[in-house]
Amino acid sequence: MIDRIVSKHGEVFAVIDYRADEDVPYCFSARVLENRFPQELVALIDEYNSLVDDGVLSLLDDVEEQIYAYGLRLIDLDEKLFCIRLDDETSMWFFTRYPTAGGFVSDYPRASG
Repeated sequence: MIDRIVSKHGEVFAVIDYRADEDVPYCFSARVLENRFPQELVALIDEYNSLVDDGVLSLLDDVEEQIYAYGLRLIDLDEKLFCIRLDDETSMWFFTRYPTAGGFVSDYPRASG
């Protein structure tokens, strides 16, 4: 399916062609058709994934909150994006629910509204 990733201010950061992962709930892979992600956001996403990959979970909250501040969502699906991974400029993964030890939730646990 084709959709656009936008910020909370309506800026279009990407146009993607995405599909659901068959094995992981709320997980999607996407081909990035138009990439307009700001470099600052790309750096935050890369830092987040490096921390996850290296198991440095104590530093995740700050980076995650900075990413959350962008308010990323899909326009047509009307879903927020979580746990974004940019494989390269044309490939990405994301969740539409936030994974927790107790299951998936519809917002970041630390979201203050």
